[in-house]
Amino acid sequence: MIDDIANIVNISDEFDNKFIRCRVTYDKYSIKVEYFDYIPKSIQSFKIIECDSIDYAYKYDDRNLLNQLLSQKGDCDEIIIIKNGLVTDCSIGNLLFLKDDIWYTPNTPLLKGVQRAYLLEAQKIHLANIDKNNIWQYEKVMMINALNAFDENRAVLIKNIKE
Repeated sequence: MIDDIANIVNISDEFDNKFIRCRVTYDKYSIKVEYFDYIPKSIQSFKIIECDSIDYAYKYDDRNLLNQLLSQKGDCDEIIIIKNGLVTDCSIGNLLFLKDDIWYTPNTPLLKGVQRAYLLEAQKIHLANIDKNNIWQYEKVMMINALNAFDENRAVLIKNIKE
């Protein structure tokens, strides 16, 4: 069990002035810490992909199903995952949708991410039931995650979503 994450993660001087990603993988027998250079993904378009069997309530090391869904994106940069007719997330984060100057996040996420939780608590975004067919009522969509904070400059016009 992880009692204190600060005792496990050790950011060395080699990472000075670098944007890095730290992955902590654990089970009841072991803990593994890995560090990677972080290169933000530029998202300009989304492809809608349906999958009713996906379950990603916790961050899992096994991303096979997410990668399989992402492989269906065609010439788009990222996917919007639909489960049981409702918008959930994309393959690397939560989604926000803009309508009438208010940002909404689906109330049916696959993973309740930390950035999403922060924005909800700060009342910068609001929960909404977003049906696959209602996506077109919004103006923009934005991906957020722990390494991609809310930034309207990263928002994509809804017209850049393909079915």
